[in-house]
Amino acid sequence: MELDPEIKLLVGTISFEDLEGGYWALTDTKNNEKYLMIDIPGELKAEDTKIAAIGQEFNNEMSIYMVGKAVKLIQYRILK
Repeated sequence: MELDPEIKLLVGTISFEDLEGGYWALTDTKNNEKYLMIDIPGELKAEDTKIAAIGQEFNNEMSIYMVGKAVKLIQYRILK
C-alpha cells in the first residue's frame, strides 16, 4: 500500500520543549527526526509518552519554533 507523501507512519516519543512559550514535539525513533505537533490531543500531553501514529505532514507550515516539519495526528495508539 502506498501512502500520500504527506501522510507519515510515525513511532516515537512526545516531549514538551520550553522554548518561545513552549510546544509539544514528537521525535521519531526510526530516524530521530523531530516534528512539531499541531492540535495535540490532551491525553498525549505528557512527557515521554510513546506512540505509534499516522499523521499528516505540513511542509509549508511556518512557526516561531523552528523545530522541524509540522504534523497533525490522524490516528494514534499509546504504546506501553
